[in-house]
Amino acid sequence: ISDTQGLPVTFVVLARKEEKIAFSFEDSLLKNLTLKYNFSLIETADRFDDLPYQKTKIFRIDNHGNEEVHRRFAAAIKENLNLAIYS
Repeated sequence: ISDTQGLPVTFVVLARKEEKIAFSFEDSLLKNLTLKYNFSLIETADRFDDLPYQKTKIFRIDNHGNEEVHRRFAAAIKENLNLAIYS
């Protein structure tokens, strides 16, 4: 899409720092690919420094993020898109 249609491609990493450490190989691979192909990368891990892991889930046995988590993801994406649009 990026080359043939001229549309920018952006990857959003929806992960906390602990998850980025646990999946460091995958994180490194994604960073290398975005550099190689000139894709954008939005990191969200720093958005969760003040939020305990237990308070990020809908239910204790479900790993799906709750409303607060989605709000923080959306804010990170919006900020990065606004920077790209207005720079």
